[in-house]
Amino acid sequence: MVCVVNKMDNIKTNQSLEKVLEGIKDIETRVRILSGFIKRSQSTIRESVLLANLPKKYIFEAIKYLDTRAKYEDAAKLAKLVGDVEKAADLYEQAGKFDFAAHLYENSGNLVKAVEAYEKAEEFWPASRIHERLGNIEEAIRAYVRSGNTPIPELFNKIHIERAIEICEECGDFFKAAELCKKAGKHQKALEFYKRALPELNKSSGALEDVGKLAEKLGLI
Repeated sequence: MVCVVNKMDNIKTNQSLEKVLEGIKDIETRVRILSGFIKRSQSTIRESVLLANLPKKYIFEAIKYLDTRAKYEDAAKLAKLVGDVEKAADLYEQAGKFDFAAHLYENSGNLVKAVEAYEKAEEFWPASRIHERLGNIEEAIRAYVRSGNTPIPELFNKIHIERAIEICEECGDFFKAAELCKKAGKHQKALEFYKRALPELNKSSGALEDVGKLAEKLGLI
């Protein structure tokens, strides 16, 4: 093993890197050496150039080896290195790195898998954005509500306001439901939702002030 590491230090051409790997008969050792070389390539230009010129069969072999041994994250990094974005994303998912997978799926144009991965990662704001791109407006609103963002976006105007209010209520976001009711001029219903949202409203003096003004407008105080 020490001998092999020393050889790696003396590598100057991609042919000699390939020769070193060819000389290692044990696949586990070959993968370990290649993985170490890849880590070094992230900080030195020489290693990066050698790695770029290395026949891809060695990296594909390493991906397969790591995958079969459930080392999914390490395999994903290698798959990404050779430009197999879909494979890398799938491996990141298996590793439980749903956020990494989601970004790769989105960048590759696989929006269906991207939104699924974002939701598994509980990143609901980007999930909402992709649902909207896919034309799934109700799902986009549902994901937006779950994201915890407060402002009501134009997205809510793409469906009937009553349905938007229902979705907010279903998701337990009574504050957004109240805001939509107020926007629609349904002040009595808005006040009812504000009351249901009181535990959350207590965190915001501004929101409580709005409730007070609404109640005063309705002649309730």
